[in-house]
Amino acid sequence: MSWTEKFFGDYYLKIHLPLLTDEVNQNEINFVEEILQLPQGASILDIPCGFGRHSSILAQKGYKVTGLDYKEEFISMAKENSKDLPNINFIHGDMKEITFNNEFDAIINLFTSFGYFSDSENFDILKRFSKALKIGGKIVIDIINREWAITQSKENGLVWLLYPDNKVFLANNKFDIFNGRWISEQIIVEHGKSFEQYQDIRLYSFTEIDFLLGQVGMQVIDAYGDNTKAPYSVSSRSMIIVAQKVS
Repeated sequence: MSWTEKFFGDYYLKIHLPLLTDEVNQNEINFVEEILQLPQGASILDIPCGFGRHSSILAQKGYKVTGLDYKEEFISMAKENSKDLPNINFIHGDMKEITFNNEFDAIINLFTSFGYFSDSENFDILKRFSKALKIGGKIVIDIINREWAITQSKENGLVWLLYPDNKVFLANNKFDIFNGRWISEQIIVEHGKSFEQYQDIRLYSFTEIDFLLGQVGMQVIDAYGDNTKAPYSVSSRSMIIVAQKVS
């Protein structure tokens, strides 16, 4: 079993749903709208879309939305939550295998959903993203800032959080400097029982992601440190890249 299969298993929604409130989701989409400046009715690919928390808001705003996720449970939830919206389509699939060609005005890849795989697989995904966009189309990639992660893992690698219903989340975070990967070993304790999982994500520097996007015909046009449009810096928790397809 890959780390993604276990991480996005039974405990994922238990941990994240209480935090992903309607207000949080709406604020994130307001930010996306502001930085993309898309015309009404533009076509958007939300990938991976999870349980559709962003896709449904975008569809309500009048965009034509396609959401894709590899987890069938999430796609079922997304369809149920948006069954009254005619301008949205959810697909069960793997982002490593998408074959869209010149179909979308924008792609959103949010909540650190890039970098899950090997360098060659991640690069191939970028090529597929670029192919899916129309010329002039834009992509938003929102990932953990590599420089922030290095500092955090060095200064405070151990993290614990108390969630609703007395769930306890413990994490031991490390940064593999030789491979550029964020390793987070995690334990979730609920009602006296523990569950172990981990994350293994390739975190790219700005110069790396800028180079890779250039190799697939896209040009970085903006970079932000959070969804308030704060400038990207070494101390930013996030690196939010906006790039446009130019060839």
